Amino acid sequence: MLYLSWLARLAPAQIAVTSFHAEVIAAAKKARPDLEAYWIVSLKPAKGKKLPTAEELIGKARTIRADGLDLSASEALVGVQGITTDRPGWLRDRLKK
Repeated sequence: MLYLSWLARLAPAQIAVTSFHAEVIAAAKKARPDLEAYWIVSLKPAKGKKLPTAEELIGKARTIRADGLDLSASEALVGVQGITTDRPGWLRDRLKK
């Protein structure tokens, strides 16, 4: 497991694990149940595969003990409560428009 010295100085409430891999979220919750962990799911189906239903995604999130489910999509969604991005400046500019 990756360990960063600055991470040790943060309170668990200041740390969130995010991953596209359900196995990573499950392992994080097993090792550190006190940390929040969010499973990111792409809404672009792989070739030859169908998108999972909302019920399937929620069921899997519960199984891996995820604290939340982030959906990665290129189209606009209605009812968004939060956004996770590695491009905050770009997103901030777009939201201002």
